Amino acid sequence: MLAKKHRLNLSTAENSQLFSKSARFSTDNLLFYYQSNRSYLKVSAVTPTRLFNKATERNQKRRVIYQLISQINNEFKKKEKPSLLDLNLDLIIVYKKHKALAKDLEKELKLFFDKILKNNEIL
Repeated sequence: MLAKKHRLNLSTAENSQLFSKSARFSTDNLLFYYQSNRSYLKVSAVTPTRLFNKATERNQKRRVIYQLISQINNEFKKKEKPSLLDLNLDLIIVYKKHKALAKDLEKELKLFFDKILKNNEIL
């Protein structure tokens, strides 16, 4: 699970404007909104009510995203790549599909982080 300091609170006025001000990246199952910041990686996983009716289901899907980011970070550390948690990045991840499998989400998250690290967009 991702530590609380790495989770982005969207209830503040400043953070809620990230949707309109940030760059976008889209995959089949996820939509990424990202913007540089001055500290470290902060992530918010958004699970729309129209896709997931029950709160328990929405919470479970959010936890999956946080867990996958932690796993990917550990894999990057083993490969001597920079830690994802050190990226200067605010990231909002929005589910687009209801039936997204964890292995597909992991591939899409890796694709996004590889893109960010490869292009040196935000370091």
